[in-house]
Parts: sequence; C-alpha cells; structure tokens
Amino acid sequence: MGTAKAHYDNHLGNFYSWMMGDFGAMVGRQKEEFADAGITDVDAAVAWDLGAGNGVQTVALCDMGYKVTAIDFNKQLLEELRANTVGREVHIIKDDLLVGYKLDISPSLVVCCGDTIAHLPDYIKLEELIAGSYSSLAEGGKLYLTFRDYSRALEGTDRFIPIRQDDTRIFMCFLEYFDDRVRVTDILLEKAGDRWEQKISHYFKLRITVAMIENILQRYGFEIVYKQLSGMNVLVGQKGKVNDA
Repeated sequence: MGTAKAHYDNHLGNFYSWMMGDFGAMVGRQKEEFADAGITDVDAAVAWDLGAGNGVQTVALCDMGYKVTAIDFNKQLLEELRANTVGREVHIIKDDLLVGYKLDISPSLVVCCGDTIAHLPDYIKLEELIAGSYSSLAEGGKLYLTFRDYSRALEGTDRFIPIRQDDTRIFMCFLEYFDDRVRVTDILLEKAGDRWEQKISHYFKLRITVAMIENILQRYGFEIVYKQLSGMNVLVGQKGKVNDA
C-alpha cells in the first residue's frame, strides 16, 4: 500500500509548493479564512500546526500573534517552512501528526489543514488525533480542521482532476474509490528540453465525510462552533469544561 509519507518524500514533496501557488497570497487567504472561522489575533498564545507543509498556516498564525509549533513528516517541505519562517517564533518538529500530544504544553489552538487528516493510516489514528487534540488543548481551546468529503464517488472521466499547469509542468490527479479508502494517483508531466517526462506516484487517503468528522468531534467532547461546507470543508471544535466521551 502506498503511504502518504513515501509519496511525499519521493514525489509530491518535490513540487508541492509549485502546486500550491504564490506563497504570500496563500498566507493572506489563510488569514481571512481563520478570521471567518473566529480565529482572531492573539498575544503570544500557543498554536500547533499539524501537517504544516511549507508553512502557509504557520506564517499566518505567527502574523496573528501565535507562538507556533509546526509538525510535518516531510524533509523537503520542512526546509521550505524553515526558510519561510525566518525571524518568526516557530518550533519545528519532523515527525508524524500525533507527536504533538507528547509535548509538555497546552495550546489554545490546533490546526490541521489541507486534506491532511485524510492522510492518516486508519480511522483509529484519526480518532487518536481528535481525542489527543481535546486532551491537549487548554480549556476553551479550538481545533480547526479542513478536509474534503469523499461520500460521493466520482465516476468516469470526473476522476481525472487537473490541478495546475504552466509552460514546463502539468499536474493532475486520478481518484479511485474503495469502501474505506481513496487511491490518489498524482501525475506530473515535466518538460525536459524538447520532450516531456512523466512522473507518477500514488498513495491512499481515508474516505472521510463531514458527518463522520462531526460525529467524532462531538463524541470526544468538542462543541462545533463553526462549519463551512465547500470543496475544502472547515469544521472548528471548541473544548468545553466537560468531556463526556
């Protein structure tokens, strides 16, 4: 089975930042999305960025006043994150998403953006992430999640999704649906002189849905205080005084 880590290490991590587009514009949009979800500027509160990638959310949070611990498993992206956060107060950890719960500090905010929660190896680890977030957060703290809903399987040519292209690169992905997984095949065409080279790799995502994530959040004690449903869904859970899980 293709793992997310191997896929990023050997393929996607090499061109992820190009795929995402202009870094500064992404940071600006992320600040707006945080504000829409009630994540506001603070004075030196602690935040964890799980699956931090090249640092879009980390930089946005730093600019909003947070002290950020950024966690990711991919060396290439963490090197870019380090360069993107020079002069900012960021603690960088190369590890999997669950390492945060071994830290000795309670954050007021945990964010896990993109489709990162779907990269976890199984539903047990997904529940561990949400349960661990609840246990680690300070009272009143928030968990900010973004993810895609895979309840409806795309069919036929709809499974081919163009992502980005320019004069030297064309990138698309192909989706295959199984009961509890989605196999994602990333296809990169890259120009080398007068010819195009094709590079392909695949990995599996958990087949998650909005209803599933809502249920897990509430089961572990979170109150859902913000919901925005679109291509990339947003749910924000807030830790209350009592955990009835």
